[in-house]
Amino acid sequence: RKGEVIYRPGQAAENLYLVLGGEIGLSLLGSKGSSLRLAVLAQGEFFGIAALIPGWRRVSHSSAVRDSRIGEIPARFLVEKICGLSWKNFSLLTELTLKPLFLVSLRRASFLIEDLPNRVATVLWEYANHPEARRKGGLLPLSLTHEEIAGLVGASRPRVSSALKQLEQRGFFIRKGK
Repeated sequence: RKGEVIYRPGQAAENLYLVLGGEIGLSLLGSKGSSLRLAVLAQGEFFGIAALIPGWRRVSHSSAVRDSRIGEIPARFLVEKICGLSWKNFSLLTELTLKPLFLVSLRRASFLIEDLPNRVATVLWEYANHPEARRKGGLLPLSLTHEEIAGLVGASRPRVSSALKQLEQRGFFIRKGK
């Protein structure tokens, strides 16, 4: 039905979908109630491809723009049974190729919907997964300077410094030394 939600941000991404009829809207929801329509998909188009990366969660919101019909297929079934590939090998490939593309796309979309402190927080959160940060128990790498963050979020270094102060005051991170 029109307005019916197919998936929400944060849900496990396990299935791919095919629009069989009608139209499906994909949106990115902002932290302050705003949203950005990423696409309106029509008959014959696939969506939910984040399911091709094991363990990934949905970042977008999908819902019917008008009364629609969709098909649903588990990603693992598609890869193993229809494509005849090993899920493990396919997963390694998507982890190295699709995941970085998704992260770049998500960052670009966040420029349109999030304020600067939230964009900076996202970068810090991503870097917390950096191999060096994991080895050092959450300590971010020294290569992550204010200038580097500025380049990643599309802002000046002074504005990033101000956003970092706001995030520190809100308890998002703890600063020790540099």
